[in-house]
Amino acid sequence: MDKERIKQTAKQFLDTWNDDYAFKTYISSFVAFLIGLCFILYNGIMGVVQRSLWHGSICIYYMSMALIRGLIVNSQRDPKARDYGCRRRKRVILISHILMFLMDFTLIGPIWAMIDGSRVYDWGLIPAIAIAAYTCYRIVMSIRNYSKAAKTEDSLLRELRTVYLMDALFAVIVLQNTLILVNDGVLSGPMLILSIITSLLISFGIVAFSIISFTKSVDELHA
Repeated sequence: MDKERIKQTAKQFLDTWNDDYAFKTYISSFVAFLIGLCFILYNGIMGVVQRSLWHGSICIYYMSMALIRGLIVNSQRDPKARDYGCRRRKRVILISHILMFLMDFTLIGPIWAMIDGSRVYDWGLIPAIAIAAYTCYRIVMSIRNYSKAAKTEDSLLRELRTVYLMDALFAVIVLQNTLILVNDGVLSGPMLILSIITSLLISFGIVAFSIISFTKSVDELHA
């Protein structure tokens, strides 16, 4: 009986996963939230032990992202918070967007750490290639899911997918820095100028997505 019940539960979960896009988004965001906690712990410890600007600022960045995901996913436990225009849902939308803009601000730390050479990369070429492949995959999937979420009426779901896309764009900045360090060993000269320009452009893009997300949620806040 127990095996049959487990199989039935697993089948029901997979069916819901395949058919319900919102369910898939909230579950994957919960998993991302748990993984983010591990990144927060690791970078927090490394930041304190090594007195590293890079690890410390990355810890703060992941902390703000985890707060957004945790707040939105936790709100789905209350059926009332799923109703369009309800007071708690409006509060979640407002607070999560404030945290989103805070997350944008925390990008200053890790980007500065990469530009001034505080970030050290010594893992070699093969891990860098793996990072590049994974970053490309993240960008493609994030754009695909962002476009899909943009068609829904659920502003919280759209916000979660926006956070995924913003994080993927930040990963492009990190990848660029990684590849420069692998090839040159240090960020200087033309590569430094290139890094500053691309970091600023991508950062402006990340902030723009935050503004777009908030703008699209204004109607529900006024409902």
